[in-house]
Amino acid sequence: MEALFQLGDIIGSGRSLLEQFQAIAECVAFLLPSDRISILGFNMEEGKVEHLVRAGAGRDQIVTSVTFSELQQGLSGWVIRSCVPALSPKGERDPRESDEVAKRRTDTQCGSILVVPLLERGEPIGTITAINRPDQRDFDNGDLNLLVFIASYCRVVLEKTKMFNDLKEARDATEVANQALRAQNDLKDKLITILAHDLRGPVGMQATLFEFLIGEVSKPKEISQLLKSGRQSAVQTYDLLENLLSWVRGKLDEIQVLRTRINVSNILSAVCGWLEATAESKNIRIRIDCAPELSVVADEKSLETIIRNLLSNAIKYSPNRSSIRLRAWSQGDQISIEIADQGRGLSPEKLAQIFGHQPVESLPGTNGERGSGLGLMFCAELAQNQGGYLEAENGPEKGSVFRVVLPDAVDETL
Repeated sequence: MEALFQLGDIIGSGRSLLEQFQAIAECVAFLLPSDRISILGFNMEEGKVEHLVRAGAGRDQIVTSVTFSELQQGLSGWVIRSCVPALSPKGERDPRESDEVAKRRTDTQCGSILVVPLLERGEPIGTITAINRPDQRDFDNGDLNLLVFIASYCRVVLEKTKMFNDLKEARDATEVANQALRAQNDLKDKLITILAHDLRGPVGMQATLFEFLIGEVSKPKEISQLLKSGRQSAVQTYDLLENLLSWVRGKLDEIQVLRTRINVSNILSAVCGWLEATAESKNIRIRIDCAPELSVVADEKSLETIIRNLLSNAIKYSPNRSSIRLRAWSQGDQISIEIADQGRGLSPEKLAQIFGHQPVESLPGTNGERGSGLGLMFCAELAQNQGGYLEAENGPEKGSVFRVVLPDAVDETL
């Protein structure tokens, strides 16, 4: 009983299956008078022997390896197929063994043999074999019952250990899911806070502008200026909502990006046209350096959102009367699109956190422009959804360089 308790402690300790099999073999060798003990562990689905351990005084007589097909020709194969024990006396040819196995039994000085299945949840995962030499006694039913009892005890402990490990894995998986859910909830709370703050300003400004327009209908100059300010406020609000919708669209697994071959130059021109008024308000010149025929396989809306965000940031942090360069080129199987400005540049700390999964603290622009800190997070995820990525660095002299890199698949893969 003490040996069985020690065996239970070893099996239930979370050791490898090979170590558990070795402990079982040593326990059987201690409890059952026999010359040698072997335990085979196998994978039934793959038809492969995965473990072979030996114990007892005559362990060196046991082969060190055996294939699953060889196993099927002897008593172990019969036990695996029938899931019942086998008792084979010495001095008699056992019809359950092939001629080759019978010869090997004689060559390795095997007399009486006991084989019982080692089960886990009703399925055989191995066999326990006890062997005596020809000059030793035959095993009897008492020996068989003892070996069956040990195997049954091991089955219970193995199943409990397996159940415990499954529960532990399920608990770990649940904890990972809970952590992800908590992170999503935290992000949701931050998004709601940021959106409430950032939308309140431009929407409130538009309401104020309309109030002014109602009272200033007789002053064309003032109306013109108010309309320009109103348009800029509307553009900011639209960009913020577009960022949010694009990010949510990318988060939904069931909605896949629609990748088609699109002209890069056309995308750059369209984005520049959209932000032309904002750039002109700061006398910023935007130059496009892109071959007219350059194209890429990507989701058009996602790519347009990425470029618009990066260019909007470049305008925001560029000084008045400066320039911004949009450059695109092909290199191998990738397309790179680069936005370089002449602004303040980025600190090492900002570079390290800039493309994380949390909103980045937004600094005021050169004219006091405010942002939400969401744009770069959205852009990074939109790029990743298309198999690409974003990178940033400080310019060679001053300013910042942001780059989106996308894989360029051949049309046949679309």
